[in-house]
Amino acid sequence: MFHTHPEAELRLPLAFSPIGERSWHWVELAIQIPYFLLSFKVETEDGTIGRHFIFNRESDAMSLIANSKDVIRDVKMGLLSPGYMNGSNSYQLGQIKEIWGIPDSPEKMYVMSDGEKFYFPTDEDGIKDHEMKLLINL
Repeated sequence: MFHTHPEAELRLPLAFSPIGERSWHWVELAIQIPYFLLSFKVETEDGTIGRHFIFNRESDAMSLIANSKDVIRDVKMGLLSPGYMNGSNSYQLGQIKEIWGIPDSPEKMYVMSDGEKFYFPTDEDGIKDHEMKLLINL
């Protein structure tokens, strides 16, 4: 969940926000959960542009990928993991290679590009990797 604040809003000319988009200098990460940075390239008549989105649910990011698969390429997803997930005392950003899950459960395992695995919610109940199914391979 993101919080925006009036003092952080960036006023843009209409030409840069033609469909009513609003921009901020900063947003607050309101709760200590994982966030997902989705990056991809879009081919347009004028050339290639990079797009970057941050989500608080990977399902929303995966939905955007699925709904745009014909026009996007070079998809990458970063995991901004809170300290309790990554074993530190702060957020850290890493690149996701795979997302695994248990059917009919919110439990996920994120396999990072360096091979490290993160679980959310954290793996307190001893969930086994073999119970999970591959949801997305980046």
